[in-house]
Amino acid sequence: MLLNRMKSAFLELVKSKETYIWLVILLPVVHALLIYPGLPDQIPTHFSNSGPGRYREKSLFYFIIIPLANVGMYYLISYVSQIDKQKKVVDTLFFYYFRIVIAAALSLLALLANYQKSHPDAALNIISWMQSIGAVVFGFMTYLHTCLGPSSVNLSLNEAERHPELWKTIKSILKRWIPVATLLTLILVWVLSAQAAVIYFCTYSLVLLLMPVLLMFALSKRYE
Repeated sequence: MLLNRMKSAFLELVKSKETYIWLVILLPVVHALLIYPGLPDQIPTHFSNSGPGRYREKSLFYFIIIPLANVGMYYLISYVSQIDKQKKVVDTLFFYYFRIVIAAALSLLALLANYQKSHPDAALNIISWMQSIGAVVFGFMTYLHTCLGPSSVNLSLNEAERHPELWKTIKSILKRWIPVATLLTLILVWVLSAQAAVIYFCTYSLVLLLMPVLLMFALSKRYE
């Protein structure tokens, strides 16, 4: 009887879409635990595209901190369900794909960090990879922000700024603009010099995340 109940619970878990996402996000944690015993006594602590910069004594906490931080970051996405009271996004297929992309991006970054720490001589261009993954993550986050509409903006908005047609227009604009901006960023972070790439990426990320609000203020006069 107990075995049958355990089997049924396991089958329900496998059928759950959320299970597959958590398997992806937890993969780097398992990977880090498996390779940790074989690491040398000194492991790198800081990287640039040219390779490791500093080393420190091997520490399980330090080695596993990035995979665990990614688990925490992904867990915060569940907060969207608290914002999305009207279920505009949470129950949609887009939100499921959004979580898959975020989980895959965070896991890839953590796996790359694990590999670079365990193979410090490998030329991975880790900073460019971080910026590439960040470009994809920020693109999806901005579109999610737009799909949530005024409920995602923690500001006192007037009636025009909350108008459904306004946010439909913003969503239409960003649906065309975000893929182009993301693709351009994926190219530039690899071809620009390291310093120029960092400046560009920081500027791009800030503008992208603020774009829904900037468009809201720019277009709201049409709906007064």
